[in-house]
Amino acid sequence: MGLYRPDPREWNRDLHSQTIASLEISPPKVVISYDHPSERGPIEEQVKHARKTFREKEGIIKELLIKPESIDSNRIDIRSLIQNVDALSPFDIIGFTEKELGSSVLDRMIAIAKIRLEMDHNGISIPIHVFGSLDPVTTPLYYMSGADIFDGLAWIRFIFSGGNTLYIDSFGPINDGIHINMDQIWAMNIAKNYQYIRRLNMNLGKFQSTCDYRFLGPNPDFYKTSYEDLMDKIGGEINGR
Repeated sequence: MGLYRPDPREWNRDLHSQTIASLEISPPKVVISYDHPSERGPIEEQVKHARKTFREKEGIIKELLIKPESIDSNRIDIRSLIQNVDALSPFDIIGFTEKELGSSVLDRMIAIAKIRLEMDHNGISIPIHVFGSLDPVTTPLYYMSGADIFDGLAWIRFIFSGGNTLYIDSFGPINDGIHINMDQIWAMNIAKNYQYIRRLNMNLGKFQSTCDYRFLGPNPDFYKTSYEDLMDKIGGEINGR
């Protein structure tokens, strides 16, 4: 189905720095701060390491990927991040992995909203990037919460259709026919999903301009109720959303 599992290679801070140093600055590139599953530390330490790394290379777009503060934790400490929010201003983008923001979609929305509100309060107007979210349902929800950049692999693993994310091995034959080779079905639906994402991007802009939930998909009441639940939890509006 076009997917594979690469063999892991050695990775450490020195290799990360060497890779950044070897980059050509044109065309522009987003460079993400060092991340390794066996290395965690306080937010202040994560910021310090990232600033040191990025000082060594001019002309790049600097993204700070915030991680949990200990190996035993699976979640970002939002309170600790908010206490250090001023330290985020030197970066161009702030990133988080979707699952580390909370255990439920609403928890993640609340975390994004709290971060966005605190950044706005401190005059930090840089984008929030959610890693692992790029689908017809969660992307609009996180966008309403204050996130700006989304990426993930769902678009090459599933079928985007009618506001839903469908299992390609089941719905591919229904959509394209049981006589079609599954590799062909996969390739055709990647092309369709790419166009779906382009339309979703335009519709998010229309939603921001109009606040019309119909632009978010075929279930506008779901998105309206979800936003109302979020507002109830954080007690305020998200600027520009």
